[in-house]
Amino acid sequence: KQIKCPSGMIFAFPNCERKSADKVTGKTQIVNYPVQHFATFAIVWCVIVDLWREMKKHNLKSKLVLQIHDSITADVHPDEKDIMKDLTIKSFSSTLRLLKERFNYETDVPIGFEVSIGHNLMEKSKLYKV
Repeated sequence: KQIKCPSGMIFAFPNCERKSADKVTGKTQIVNYPVQHFATFAIVWCVIVDLWREMKKHNLKSKLVLQIHDSITADVHPDEKDIMKDLTIKSFSSTLRLLKERFNYETDVPIGFEVSIGHNLMEKSKLYKV
């Protein structure tokens, strides 16, 4: 009635019941919560922290402003477009290493990402995609 994620987060389902060999109450939540937590919290926040640290090292004026599900949004200073692109690619490319360092979690599942830029969330063009 509990699932422990690699991040240490424990999801409890105290009211779940097995109805038959393949029927469990709350099955959708039991399957989705750990995946969504790890994808949109653990992985993204490892990248956010790494990117923030890199931005501080380079004394950038750009700011991280928003996380929406598995996306990170930054307000990028016009003079810093190239370095922000490079640092973002570097941080996302380091995801597997960051998961190993933070959670002692290893996987061979490829993690894709893209970096886009635009004046707002609706008007973006891709700069990089894995």
